[in-house]
Amino acid sequence: MLARREVRGWIALIAVYIFWGSTYLAIRIGVQAFQPFALGAIRYLIAGAILCAAAGRQAEPGAWSWLHWRSAFAIGFLMLIGGNGGVIVGERTVPSGIASLVVATVPFWIALIEAIRQRRRIPRLVAAGLAIGFLGVALLASPTAEHRVDVRGIGIMLLGSFLWASGSLYSRSAPQAGPPLLAIGMQMLAGGILFSLLSAAFGELGRLTWSVPLGLALLWLIVFGSLVGFTAYIFALRLLPTATASTYAFVNPLIAVLLGWAILGEPVTLQTAVAMATTVAGVACILLVRARPETEYA
Repeated sequence: MLARREVRGWIALIAVYIFWGSTYLAIRIGVQAFQPFALGAIRYLIAGAILCAAAGRQAEPGAWSWLHWRSAFAIGFLMLIGGNGGVIVGERTVPSGIASLVVATVPFWIALIEAIRQRRRIPRLVAAGLAIGFLGVALLASPTAEHRVDVRGIGIMLLGSFLWASGSLYSRSAPQAGPPLLAIGMQMLAGGILFSLLSAAFGELGRLTWSVPLGLALLWLIVFGSLVGFTAYIFALRLLPTATASTYAFVNPLIAVLLGWAILGEPVTLQTAVAMATTVAGVACILLVRARPETEYA
């Protein structure tokens, strides 16, 4: 029987599965009615301000230092502008379910970057996972009579996944404010500011139009995608093994594909299903190696 700690951890992780898996649908709805960079700016400025206000009461002395803000802007640029921005731009032409499968490549990029940075040989199971996973992405991008996607959009999201992975690795050693939710809030605020600058630079401010679907999508992204989702993930990491919490990487695409099909009528072809199974299998191989206590692969 699960201990109370594990039960709470699984409740938090299931919330991550559902809410982070649903953000692809909300982004797809949002970018069909709104300018992409403005969408990111509003989401992260509001969510970041709320998190900073809530967590700032427990902040450590010096939490708001320039050193911490510098890290927040670097992480915000890599993970939010690069990673999430790539998803936002890509989903203007790529269905939400397929977008989630491309983003599932983040563990592949982390594995490659770590191996190159540390100059060590990639474990065989990880190498197999990389090969299987990128095969799945190649299958996603291959056009057929029943399956056509925007290859440029997939390329943008692949670059975004690489930048998200780079930001994730940088955040492990970057000086950050405490508690963790304050650091996340500062990163969101920094990302929101950068999104605002991009929105102004691309002339989006004069072309903004509001609608009910857009309002609902933004509300979902702010409340459940950013505030509840990130908070739940922090709790899941604290209450469950890291490998267990990391399973969101291959559960989220399943949720996203299902929601895209059920709500937006996005087609799920046999090719999409095979590509999804292949990509998820590649992620599972990498997470399996990272779960082994005897390996140094982190």
